[in-house]
Amino acid sequence: MVPKHAHLPPPKLPEKSVFRRTLPEELVAFSSRQGRALFAEAMRDDTAHAYFPLSEQFVTQNEPMFCALGSLTMVMNALGVDPMRKWKDEPGPGWRWWTDEMFVPQSSCLPSIEDLRKDGLGLDALAMIAAAHGADVELRRASAIAVRDAPPESEASFREALVAASRTTEAFSVVNFSRSVLGQTGSGHFSPIGGYHRASDSVLVLDVARFKYPPYWLPLSRLWEATSAIDEDTGLPRGWLRLSAAEPTAEPSGCGGS
Repeated sequence: MVPKHAHLPPPKLPEKSVFRRTLPEELVAFSSRQGRALFAEAMRDDTAHAYFPLSEQFVTQNEPMFCALGSLTMVMNALGVDPMRKWKDEPGPGWRWWTDEMFVPQSSCLPSIEDLRKDGLGLDALAMIAAAHGADVELRRASAIAVRDAPPESEASFREALVAASRTTEAFSVVNFSRSVLGQTGSGHFSPIGGYHRASDSVLVLDVARFKYPPYWLPLSRLWEATSAIDEDTGLPRGWLRLSAAEPTAEPSGCGGS
């Protein structure tokens, strides 16, 4: 038996705080009966390979504005990219392992840690940071016309990209989408894609804001709509990154991030 004195009084809830959100009806929680059934069928169709290395590294972003960095932490550890420096600066040999703060750029033309905590990252800046730290990066924008260096895309090409990513453990897709388009609270968000369900044409979003929403399935057409939304900070369509392992490179010297 637990002694009576071991029971502590309930903590006082902090003012202006929230404990999780309810998923909009069109989104299917991964752990629900329906979500598990979709996953089982995706496994049979060989479109859930990405889930396993990503789930081994599933993290909750370290800061409210760190969804981009949290997604990158998941992917870089899932890809097995060696950061070549210690996870923690402590005595002894130490472990080399990615965490969100390790991606903070040292270049003066990219956001500082204070800026990231306040404003987060845009698609271009995330692509540069990923490339600077050992990822091979392909940036795509959800636009029917070419934008900057990204070629034109369509819902069909978006589907092709996410299906391909779901079938491999060698490259992963991180999507930048508008939460409000999906009926969620908040605005822009990043998360990796863990699988694809062919019969329902749905994708599995491994939401790194786990304090807010659990992982969920949603129709690919709705994710395309949310990814096509304009980023108000840049005036450009949102999009996605295909990330695979590459040899580490120097910190980028140019400034093209949002």
